[in-house]
Amino acid sequence: MYFHFLGFMFLLCASVLGNTEIRHFRPIVDGQKAHCSHKLPATILIAPFTQTDPVTIASLESTKHNRQDKEHWYCLRNLEPGLSHELRISYAATTPSRFIIDIFSSSEVQQLYNLTNEQVLLGQEDAAEQIMYARVTVSYAGASHIQGLENDDIPYIFTLEKHILGLPVQALWLIAVIVAVVALSLLVVTPKLQAVINSVLSEPAKAQKED
Repeated sequence: MYFHFLGFMFLLCASVLGNTEIRHFRPIVDGQKAHCSHKLPATILIAPFTQTDPVTIASLESTKHNRQDKEHWYCLRNLEPGLSHELRISYAATTPSRFIIDIFSSSEVQQLYNLTNEQVLLGQEDAAEQIMYARVTVSYAGASHIQGLENDDIPYIFTLEKHILGLPVQALWLIAVIVAVVALSLLVVTPKLQAVINSVLSEPAKAQKED
């Protein structure tokens, strides 16, 4: 019961303190192996799990920021074709925003930015691999009498995570911990607690017999 209460409070606090946008995808095998292009300023995220530090982005409605401030690019590496992955954005619930995650193959990025094969395929010493790109944008979704809120920077945390057996890899560790705690409770804590209860209940019966 105590653990159930703690779990409920954790979920309640998480729902109050933050919002989450999730995009599931499976890597596209387009036959083109590439490097993360230096021509596109992108943060590299490596599967099975990578989480960024908090970063800020400007909304698309902002009149005080340029395009580079309004869209963030991420290069997704070490992806496994055929397996499900997820991209997850976490941000404050007090921020009236709507995040959008667009996913591109390397060939689509090449066409979008008119990059040559040399700009996409060359530039690093390690071997080329199957990669994808993610673009993050955000729209101001609030209605306020205060003017200029759409120009405020919006902080968020971005996560790439691979799924195993339909679950995020980090969730597997949590499940393992829960199973270990439950097993410890059933095998150790519960028998000792039952022994204490039985000992307390048997005291009145012993007293009556002695009388």
